[in-house]
Amino acid sequence: MNSENTVCFKHQVDESECSGQYHYTRCGLDNIYLTNGYKIRDTKFGSAVAVLHVDELHKEIARHLVHTKKTLTGKEFRFIRKNLDLTQSALGRLLGVDSQTIARREKSDIVENDAGTHVLRMLFIQRENEAQKMESLIEFLDSMDEDVDATLCLTIESDESWNAHKVMQAA
Repeated sequence: MNSENTVCFKHQVDESECSGQYHYTRCGLDNIYLTNGYKIRDTKFGSAVAVLHVDELHKEIARHLVHTKKTLTGKEFRFIRKNLDLTQSALGRLLGVDSQTIARREKSDIVENDAGTHVLRMLFIQRENEAQKMESLIEFLDSMDEDVDATLCLTIESDESWNAHKVMQAA
């Protein structure tokens, strides 16, 4: 795969590694860098950035968080919730807590890896793959490795969909 077609999802970012990449903050996460899949245009108001297939990009970022990151930050928890089109109140009802509990969770640096986090992940996986059985989901979540310093590379494919293709350990 061509390295020009990658997006880097970095947990610990060395700014020198990201030169020439667009720091994509629109999603609410601090550690997303796009190598391609965006266009910079000059307008009468200054430079503007257009990101291709934003919904698909957001689904791929959420998929990465759900499937590979055992411990989530509050921002990542919120990102997944929003990707599921759930309000804080709606998720709170599903978890048996109030919306303020969800708000506090989303403001925290690290979200406890508890039943609430598992349910959020299961909701995402269920929407992705309706045939997934609950027992295998729980086994999958328990078997995840802690990989805080991982970098995810994503590619925009010829059909213009985003696809995660590689997870590497940060140096």
